[in-house]
Amino acid sequence: MKIGFRVPSFKKSISATFSIKKRIMPRFKKGYGFIRNPEKAIYNRIYNRTTIPLIKWTNTNNKKSIIKNTSCKNMPDSHREKDILFDEAIEFIKNKYEINTTILQRQYAIGYVRASNLLEDLYRNGLIKPQGKKFVNINYVAPPEEKDPLFEEVARIAVSRGEISQSIIQRTFKLGYHRANILLNNLEDAKIIKTYKSLSKPPVLLVHSEKELNDIFIHLK
Repeated sequence: MKIGFRVPSFKKSISATFSIKKRIMPRFKKGYGFIRNPEKAIYNRIYNRTTIPLIKWTNTNNKKSIIKNTSCKNMPDSHREKDILFDEAIEFIKNKYEINTTILQRQYAIGYVRASNLLEDLYRNGLIKPQGKKFVNINYVAPPEEKDPLFEEVARIAVSRGEISQSIIQRTFKLGYHRANILLNNLEDAKIIKTYKSLSKPPVLLVHSEKELNDIFIHLK
């Protein structure tokens, strides 16, 4: 493809006449036509199809660069406004302790794009974290100063039963895996139990009486 100014040439028009003229006008004969100069008309028609003017080419590139730059600057993720459902979503994930785009779409009757942006806002504010390689299931990360409402009740059941585990918490309170795991971590942080890295070993109870447990609750408050 040629780039430059269009300068008609009689020599080029003759070569175009013999090479491409029959494809465009099969019945055309040399020296005849509907206009005054058929050779020049055929040449100009072919030249227009195979040549881009230099001015038009520069303007096209400038438009592409402008569109590319403005599209990146108009809506940066860091300056995007928070969704009006942001505060409601915080309360919602506190109760569910797991979240993904599908759950948000069903809860608030919104589209996938808005649910993804809402999920990203929660992630940027440190309220959730991804689980695994795929950004699908999300763990709610409770703030350090905030305890689960079931914390004391779970601790009392652990002392009364003499044992506690993640499966026991799930069955007793009908909770999901993530919230039960968080409650187990809260018990370990309060030094009520001791867990092991090996899944075959159950948590060991460090508190064996209600008095010791009440002292821990007072100390935590």
